[in-house]
Amino acid sequence: MCRAVAPDTQAYLQGLGPLAPTARPSVLQPLAQRRGGTHAPSLLARTRLGADGTHLADLLVDGAGQLLPVQGGVAQCHLELGAVKGVPPSGVKDRKVDYHATRACLYDGARFHGSVLLYVELNVAHELLPEEAESLPTKHAAQQVTEVCVAYAMLDLFTLPTLHAARSLSVPLRGGPLALRWTLPQCAAAAAAAHAATPKGGKAAQPKHSAKAGLSFTLKPVPPQDTAAALLPRLALASAPVARVVSLYRQLLAETLGMGSASLAPAADPVLAAFPGVLDDEDLSDAFLQLWRQELRHSTATGAPPATAAELRAAFRRCATVVWAGWGAQAVPPPTCSSHTTHRVQRRMQLQQFATTPAASLGSSAWLHRPFDCRELRTGGMEGLAATV
Repeated sequence: MCRAVAPDTQAYLQGLGPLAPTARPSVLQPLAQRRGGTHAPSLLARTRLGADGTHLADLLVDGAGQLLPVQGGVAQCHLELGAVKGVPPSGVKDRKVDYHATRACLYDGARFHGSVLLYVELNVAHELLPEEAESLPTKHAAQQVTEVCVAYAMLDLFTLPTLHAARSLSVPLRGGPLALRWTLPQCAAAAAAAHAATPKGGKAAQPKHSAKAGLSFTLKPVPPQDTAAALLPRLALASAPVARVVSLYRQLLAETLGMGSASLAPAADPVLAAFPGVLDDEDLSDAFLQLWRQELRHSTATGAPPATAAELRAAFRRCATVVWAGWGAQAVPPPTCSSHTTHRVQRRMQLQQFATTPAASLGSSAWLHRPFDCRELRTGGMEGLAATV
């Protein structure tokens, strides 16, 4: 019964065969794929109720309805990934590599979205075979874990409050179960010992891992003129482009709600209502960011790069409005397994075409893309709450 309600998300990986001793299924991919979940990208844009349930705890505004920067000495930094050495193989045979991915999340040693460590996965996904694509249930295909974590690294963040100048760090690559935090040689040794303990075991050949296998980082303090970082939620990890658009979104949300951020009054705004969903759709988010980069280079309204805060917010609204109807449109195929290359290429091409000419891409019924849902048009602090009766 449980399997029928929640299909096995590891079914695809189980068909790949045995993995290398250092490898395991990605932990972060399924968390990011859970739309609207506690680790989805949209969490950066979703508001959070205060403990008393009467105000938004993470959207503080002044008397004029302007968003206030984060208060309370929150540590922030710009982080750049450097060189990586000694990345081990996944162990998957006779499969073409579809893509490589680096995923990161804050971690406290027991749960993600803590505030002590930065956890980074180095992942690889192998191409989905045609017969596997046909066997995947359409409704749950997008929930399949397709990425193999070949190694991971952890960076301690306890020094952030004292970061006043750029600092370069290097941490060792690790593998195997996250709870054990084995280095790569320890993973190989544990696998060899387990093989020798089996009835038909013997001395297995151990893969050689460099003692210098590691990942380098560069930490830089946030410059005072970078206002985007100060307008993010207190606990956030985002790429520079996403951080900038999320800060703009939060400013627009504060302005739209005004003093409603204290009273939780809803606001009718399709751009603000749809944008969290856009972030959760990787393909649609990429289409939005491509439009955003074009706007930063050459605004469609002025013909020049946006120079003021008002121009930036207007540019954000234009880009979000273009992709708004693609959020759940019937003319755009639903997302599927991330290793289903053919489907993803077709879907991305349709989204790119739609982002260029939305009405022509969707046909004459451009805005009748699904039954009316007021959540497409309305946003506010109470929108995420379920019925209480």
